[in-house]
Amino acid sequence: MKPKSSRMWGIWLILVLFHPVLRAGEDAPGKPADERQQSSSSEQPPSLLQLPAPLGGISGNILDLEKSGHFKILNAKIGRTRQFESEALIWTVTVLRPITSAHAQILLRRVGDVRFYRIEKDTQWREQVMINRLYYPNWIDSGAANRETLDRDEQFEIWVPLTAANVDRLVQEQTNTVIFSHVDWRTQLPEPQKKSTFPMPGDRF
Repeated sequence: MKPKSSRMWGIWLILVLFHPVLRAGEDAPGKPADERQQSSSSEQPPSLLQLPAPLGGISGNILDLEKSGHFKILNAKIGRTRQFESEALIWTVTVLRPITSAHAQILLRRVGDVRFYRIEKDTQWREQVMINRLYYPNWIDSGAANRETLDRDEQFEIWVPLTAANVDRLVQEQTNTVIFSHVDWRTQLPEPQKKSTFPMPGDRF
């Protein structure tokens, strides 16, 4: 028979090894680790992207375009589009995974309706300042008809037509939010200027 002191030593060692309070570096009993991880991830805010100056006070959900894993937005600027040379808010997009033009068309239309708001964060009161549309190169539509594919690392522009007067109005109206959602083709908007420029070989902007 083992001495009583040996048995007590063995019991104490088991408590140190397996009890969550006595083990060094362990948290005290509380929420399970997976539950704590789940609650912290659920508290993460939605992905928003700030617009370039002078519209830096406006942020929006254009990063929704990246959710499929096919596209990544590289940069944003206010300038002139390569296709129409019209004034616009422009993003450069790169292809991360090959995608058919028809599939790209669907994803782009999911963020095609563009609405600018002034939102009071405390009261959730909001005023719609402007409605617009997100455009993309017309070769994507023709590629969809011809069953073409966008290859990895291809780049193209997407844009929202904005004149200098439009930009000034957004600033003066203290616009702070832009929401991109599925395009409603019943919304009547002015067409962009049709001044086309022909791309160089290998340039699909």
